[in-house]
Amino acid sequence: MLQYLNRCPFTVSVAIMRFTPGCPDGGDWTKEGWWNIPPNGSKIPYGGDLDDVNAWWCDFIMGGGQVWPGSGFIRALTLREFSWCEWTASTDSFDADMFLFNVDDNEDQIFEIVP
Repeated sequence: MLQYLNRCPFTVSVAIMRFTPGCPDGGDWTKEGWWNIPPNGSKIPYGGDLDDVNAWWCDFIMGGGQVWPGSGFIRALTLREFSWCEWTASTDSFDADMFLFNVDDNEDQIFEIVP
């Protein structure tokens, strides 16, 4: 399970990217968004066993006029709800610097989002 807890005094929005070999539109990853999390709220963007998918995952978090730091994995996202393969984009896409993280052999990962 991948869960986000919002500890900010404003709503944050989360997009994720997970390993999906042979994604039909190209690439080996699926990117999805958005999970809008109110202050002191939580959301579970992925409810399965994380390490069964892959040890590596990505996310993109924004809210309150800020964007959380990425790690150089630039992918096209859109502000509307989406579920796209890694290299899919649209005319309303923007380049997002996604954060790459490793879940090792953990089934679950919980992130607290702080300002």
